Amino acid sequence: SPSSASRWMTCPGSVAMSEGIADKSSSHADEGTAAHEMAERILLGELGTDLIGLKAENGVAFTAAMLEGVMVYVDMVRDLVKSTGGTLYVEQKLSIEHLTGEPGAKGTSDCVIDAGDELIVGDLKFGMGVRVDADDNEQLMIYALAALEKFSKATVAAEVEDLL
Repeated sequence: SPSSASRWMTCPGSVAMSEGIADKSSSHADEGTAAHEMAERILLGELGTDLIGLKAENGVAFTAAMLEGVMVYVDMVRDLVKSTGGTLYVEQKLSIEHLTGEPGAKGTSDCVIDAGDELIVGDLKFGMGVRVDADDNEQLMIYALAALEKFSKATVAAEVEDLL
């Protein structure tokens, strides 16, 4: 998946070596999954304060502290949509088959904003554990190329692929 792109792009053999090994979760990953669900629900119209005390699909409770962190992302996304006049797509499924060569390969971008001649791809990073930088982020670059393909901005996609 694109979320592990930094590993498989650096070490392609890791794909075959990890085959059959179950993904292990952690409390940090579970909290991040719940935060993503909270962000999605808010961006789709629910009130964040109404979610506090409820549980995400994975059983993790939505907390006030989680809401505070998620709202930084939600506010940024809403500001980008407003300032660009773009269309927001939340939890956008994207094919990455054309990038990996793997039939059916896909990923889900937390948000894509189609602002006409510009696409903005967003990814919520929440919680603790592994630090993730936005600069030169392989996962975001893959989502950007996949979004360019999906939203028929093929000329730009070809130019960006040439840069990689």
